[in-house]
Amino acid sequence: DKIKHCTLGEARFAPRSFDAITMWNVLEHVQDPLGVLVEAKRVLKDDGVIVVAVPNLHLHKLRFSIDRILFQKRPNWHMAEHLYHFTPRTFRQLATTAGLVVKKQTLSTPFMIGGSFENLVKRVGFRTLSTVFTLTGIHLGGGIEMYLTKQ
Repeated sequence: DKIKHCTLGEARFAPRSFDAITMWNVLEHVQDPLGVLVEAKRVLKDDGVIVVAVPNLHLHKLRFSIDRILFQKRPNWHMAEHLYHFTPRTFRQLATTAGLVVKKQTLSTPFMIGGSFENLVKRVGFRTLSTVFTLTGIHLGGGIEMYLTKQ
């Protein structure tokens, strides 16, 4: 009924208070992302869902390298403001360590990022880059979205 300006833990919500919880580009900025997910699980109803999105470190590191090596320009490394960086694998590990079940994981399109990466895609071709990244285990998505439940 009223707006609270505090952390999830400081809000002291009763257990099983929410049907859904969303966190878009939040976990990379908090000091204890595991603690936030554990608290979110506590206040989530048993049949509820948590939807979380974080930047994908794989793509941002690639973009940084492309800017620096191919285009000889100093990239704007906005990721430095993040306390934590996630890959699809490390993000999944964080969620399962918090006791959550990953129901769905998606990667957003790299074209949302634009700039040097988009120029490289235009030069080399998306299909070629996708094949290379699939073989190396690098995931192309600019953001990782995960749908989490208690069971």
